[in-house]
Amino acid sequence: MKFPGVKFTSTHWMRFVVAPLIATAFYAALRLTSPQGRIEKFLRDSPGYMPLLIFSTALIGALFNVEVNIALSKWLDRKLPWEQHPLKRVLVQLAVLCLANLIASAIITVAFFSFAPLPASFEYKLVDQVLRAGTFAILLALIIGGIELAFSFFHHWKTKSLEAEQYKVAAAEAQIEALKAQLDPHFMFNSLNTLTELVEINSSKSLDFLKSFGQIYRYVLQTRAHESVTLREELDFADAYLFLIKTRFGAALQVKKNIEEADLEKHLPPMTLQLLLENAVKHNVLTISKPLYVRLSTDGEWLSVQNNLQLKSSKPYSSGIGLKNITERILRLTQQEPVIENGDVFFTVNIPLRK
Repeated sequence: MKFPGVKFTSTHWMRFVVAPLIATAFYAALRLTSPQGRIEKFLRDSPGYMPLLIFSTALIGALFNVEVNIALSKWLDRKLPWEQHPLKRVLVQLAVLCLANLIASAIITVAFFSFAPLPASFEYKLVDQVLRAGTFAILLALIIGGIELAFSFFHHWKTKSLEAEQYKVAAAEAQIEALKAQLDPHFMFNSLNTLTELVEINSSKSLDFLKSFGQIYRYVLQTRAHESVTLREELDFADAYLFLIKTRFGAALQVKKNIEEADLEKHLPPMTLQLLLENAVKHNVLTISKPLYVRLSTDGEWLSVQNNLQLKSSKPYSSGIGLKNITERILRLTQQEPVIENGDVFFTVNIPLRK
């Protein structure tokens, strides 16, 4: 039976189904494994509520086990996540649970035999009872621990599968938005105007411009289905884009690169650099007297794109697609967000690279 608005999670299963079943199994095992006639005599000579007391004690132990397991599983999700340390995760969780169960079983057993109204005819050795309870506690830890690990692993797998599907959708949307952002009519209009001027002034340079223009659109078409490209490929594409921009702005745009050779084969989403370069040109003043300086550099696992701030007095329209696009695609690729530093003098975007 399902109740509207109530979601029966794995935690609910552990608390309300697994724990009572374990307590029932313990009580049944106690009846079946005791020497013939001993348990019947014990119950016959005990108060009538003794079976309920035994079952309640077993249920308390099972619930303790479940709660420790749930809390431990949540803690280990942060400290030993499945995707990084699967075997270590299993071993640590079972070992800690067995230890906690041994301690709890010893306390519960001593308390039961110290305070329960046991019949005078019942003879026992407390040490034997503690050892017997400890053996069952370890078995219980392995059973409940195994169930919880199975629930946890299945939940993790299901979550990752869902994230993978969401990523595919997000990647497709990001590609569309990237194409919209990069192939907008304004950019094409400016490029064609510049090309027209070059044809009239310098036919040789106009051919170079046309080659770079074609290289840009070829790169966009070739990489639109790719999750990532190498930094080397992205820099080559950025050079073609910068050639168009510098043809228009000349010395008003100064670009300096400091890229380590070892970082050239690392990966990042396609058109990341072009988005950032376009963002810098769009929002800042570019003149010969006030040139825009852009610096591209790598430092270990990061690519840094930095420009000096000389913002335009009239703020241009921005949909925010560019930086949002970059952030989402980089997060999907590297599981890290880019670090954006918006200071008084410089605007810097630090991009994590994937090996």
